[in-house]
Amino acid sequence: MAAKKYKARIRFGDSLLIATAGLLGALRDADAFPQDRSGIEALVASAPKGPDGEELWATYEEPDAPITYLGGTGTWVAPAGDGRLRLRMQPLGADVLTSQIWILGPDGSLSDPETIEGYGVPDDELPESARAELEEIERRRQRALARMPEMERRDEEWRHRFRVEHLLGVVAGPADEDQSGPILSHVVLYDTGLIVDYLLPRSVEDGVDPEEPWEFDVPVLPIKLDDGLGTEFTDCWGGSIDRNGSGPLRCRREFTPAVAHAATRLLIEIDSASVEIALGSV
Repeated sequence: MAAKKYKARIRFGDSLLIATAGLLGALRDADAFPQDRSGIEALVASAPKGPDGEELWATYEEPDAPITYLGGTGTWVAPAGDGRLRLRMQPLGADVLTSQIWILGPDGSLSDPETIEGYGVPDDELPESARAELEEIERRRQRALARMPEMERRDEEWRHRFRVEHLLGVVAGPADEDQSGPILSHVVLYDTGLIVDYLLPRSVEDGVDPEEPWEFDVPVLPIKLDDGLGTEFTDCWGGSIDRNGSGPLRCRREFTPAVAHAATRLLIEIDSASVEIALGSV
């Protein structure tokens, strides 16, 4: 079979737990799972989230339809008769065409898994839809391989961008900043970019429990940079927020490119706060 050259290495445990718990939770007190498309899709849509916000992402498939590996979410649900459901899963993130199938009963019973390599039929019996899908999968694989050198170059650049050999200096924020909003702590300047470190005040009144500072979401504030010379700065990634402790939140954002060499000042706008620092001889 066409897929045997690949070998699955990703386990199904977490996805299977999310699927079974979600479907059983959505079933509630009913004696049987629905056996039609609209009923199953409604069941999937109403599946409760897990304790850490896990959601059930599943695609309906006809029980006798040829297997597909595109156009789904890695989990397919089909009627299995007698009020049961068939769950078919593919390892997420693996370059493998294989499925494992379980039968889930409304009483929570789960069959032993059945493994299907590829499309479950010899190569010379593949339906036209499967052949077309294999061609598309190969095209996607080739495109991914073609992008790999650039992705590796960017990853290398990102990992080395803020190394000490690129460091130019550190400029502290002014001492007279408004303490009621974002507070610029300091800016670290490199010849490859810059890092903005700032503080966010927090309080119990804002919904933050000092004893459990990680139990809330902190918005990533918009930041604008202006070095007076027209440099267009790009946020490298979403940044980081240190939620530990009961003091101000310590936030970090990284930008490229570097501040223009001829710049003498840098205007930093963090949400509604605006701070200007002198660059001097840095």
